[in-house]
Amino acid sequence: MRITIITLGSRGDAQPYIALGAALQAAGYAVRIATHDEFEPLIRSHGLDFAPVAGNPREIVQSERGKAWLESQSNPLRFMQGLKAITRDMIWQVADDCIAASADADLLMASTLGLFAAGHIAEARGIPFIPAPLQPIQPSSYVGQSTFPLPPRWLPFKGAYNRFSYTASS
Repeated sequence: MRITIITLGSRGDAQPYIALGAALQAAGYAVRIATHDEFEPLIRSHGLDFAPVAGNPREIVQSERGKAWLESQSNPLRFMQGLKAITRDMIWQVADDCIAASADADLLMASTLGLFAAGHIAEARGIPFIPAPLQPIQPSSYVGQSTFPLPPRWLPFKGAYNRFSYTASS
């Protein structure tokens, strides 16, 4: 069985899936990790197949737009608008890269940021899909949606804010 794991974001977003991929490969599966080019040496050093996905997270957050986006964390609406603006130019290329990376997959898995494409790709190909987020993705009062800013310290209703973060992020 050939498994493609789509993971997007920083090294902290990619590394857990390298461990997962290595364990799956040790169990006899062929594993490809689809992510950004900067992680290719790390992935290949663990004996896993690699497929490139557009974007360089480090360059994004170090750009002027990226810095402005990160500075907007205290304003949830501006933060989400900034995230959409930063990814708008590359989202179609990322989706195309995910499609190409999973062309021969029998099973597709994805991190939180890969969920936007992976489920649709699996459905179109008629293959199973396993969401594999490292963060909660169902609404919760205890923790907010992972791409949403933390609640301000002064906010008295943090549970409501956390639940709202899932709605606002979709």
